[in-house]
Amino acid sequence: MVVEVGLDAAEGRRQLLHAILDDDERARAARFVFPQDGRRYVAAHAALRLVLAHYLDADPRSLRFERNTHGKPRLACRMGGDHEINLSHSGGRALIAVARAREVGVDIEVHRTGVDIHALGRHVLSPAEQCAFAAVRSADRRAAFFRAWARKESFVKAIGEGLACPLASFDVSLDEHIGSALLACRHMPAAAARWTTIPLDVGAGAAAALTARGPLTLQRRAASVWTFA
Repeated sequence: MVVEVGLDAAEGRRQLLHAILDDDERARAARFVFPQDGRRYVAAHAALRLVLAHYLDADPRSLRFERNTHGKPRLACRMGGDHEINLSHSGGRALIAVARAREVGVDIEVHRTGVDIHALGRHVLSPAEQCAFAAVRSADRRAAFFRAWARKESFVKAIGEGLACPLASFDVSLDEHIGSALLACRHMPAAAARWTTIPLDVGAGAAAALTARGPLTLQRRAASVWTFA
């Protein structure tokens, strides 16, 4: 299941959302330089707890998280059994992925106009992706770049390796409409056969993708909820 969440919560709900978090999450929220970023962090992590609480029939304040050696968060074993989770937020939007017995990664990227996509592309896009990017007409390049970035981030988050997996070490498709966007992975040659990366339709102005181990099909049942198998 993937849930889309708007993060700019009404003023009256912010204290309620803040109270759901644990001490570590509240401390992280307090360290943001810009207040809006801190408020969005609170909303995203409170939403994660609320979604999981509904899914697991639990008190959202009782949930405990741990991280793997590369920093990927997961439910503490005693809390979630075989449930895997992932959270991504960009601007005022967030995506939350929940899966059973399979690793999962999700990413959303708002099309930020202040990003130099050509300079950044030289660092995060593989040689094959840079060739594909150069072939995209100028007016469409910003959307194509963020499609690629969201797909790459979702894969890195799914495999749980963090910065140990350089973004330029594997290839994704930049095409807007595609089944599986993961094309090749040089440091994990069998990855393209073992993992599936699919785009998520989040409307104009943003790009998003979901990666999971094994085959992946997706059905959108409501305005902000996807189910997958």
